[in-house]
Amino acid sequence: MIAQRRNVPRGLSLLVALSMVFFAVTASAQNAAQFIKVGNNAYNSGKYAEAVAAYISAIQTEPLTATKAYLNVARAYNQLGQYAESAQYYAWFGELSPDSSDLQKANAELKRVKKKIKAGDPTNILTPTQESAIKSLEAAMKSGPFLDSHGGGAYGAYDIILKTGYATPKLAAMKVALAAGLQKEALALVKPELGQPTASLDTDGWALIRERLAKVKELDPAGVDANATEGVEALAEGWTEYAKGNYADAKKLFEHAISLKPQLLAAQWGRALTMIYDFNVELDEMLAFIDEVEALYKADGSLIETHFVVLRAIALQNAGKKREAAKLLNALSSAP
Repeated sequence: MIAQRRNVPRGLSLLVALSMVFFAVTASAQNAAQFIKVGNNAYNSGKYAEAVAAYISAIQTEPLTATKAYLNVARAYNQLGQYAESAQYYAWFGELSPDSSDLQKANAELKRVKKKIKAGDPTNILTPTQESAIKSLEAAMKSGPFLDSHGGGAYGAYDIILKTGYATPKLAAMKVALAAGLQKEALALVKPELGQPTASLDTDGWALIRERLAKVKELDPAGVDANATEGVEALAEGWTEYAKGNYADAKKLFEHAISLKPQLLAAQWGRALTMIYDFNVELDEMLAFIDEVEALYKADGSLIETHFVVLRAIALQNAGKKREAAKLLNALSSAP
């Protein structure tokens, strides 16, 4: 319960905006309860603009469950004389907490706030900047990308929305859609290109895949396949380690990716490649696994026989069977 205070100065919109930016940036490192605690301390010290910023960050972190933040920010806005904002957050509190023990008192407070709103005063609490940012997000989610190398795309638009101080129950649906889009985009980008065993991604490309998945975890919505997120993350880390020549580490990461998402062909191919560098693996086991992976590519409709012939030849050569390896390669070169 936070104390009610009266007779406070108003006109702190700039401080509110600056505080919102600070809290939006640090929101991912904290949870809603912590922000509410910060907000309560600020409110009880008469620092209503700071309280608003903290409560806004709580709502941005947990749009549907941080219901106390809706009530508290309504009270803080009332103290700042921002009655339209206050009324709207009281209303959202009522929608999200119809069984709350605070609802009767909140409704009484809402009636008093509504009497303070003058005829003709705007009731839409969204700023032009927020409305523009929401349109940008909607457009980016339709056309993509969800995240580009400059931090833009749909996630960039969403980040701008947070920094404007936008905090409503609608954020929950935005988070779910954004996380699903980021994951889908990552899965599409790691799919082997036509005629190739894996995606044509360099170190920076794999780093951007990992960044997409970090955003998915940050958003933490229900309904997103956690195995897919962790599996693709392991895949990206595996190819990053492979590029460094850390084949043992890469092999473990590919195996982890396969255990979570066997359909990740690039992980299957990566494991086959790293097995070649693992001299503790018997040749028969290695060739059998290459056969399994080739069958997966064939089932997917992306069979690339040439690559698998070369892979078998390398495995044979590393096992000291140079003549058999040469025979495979010669047959490949003489094929029509």
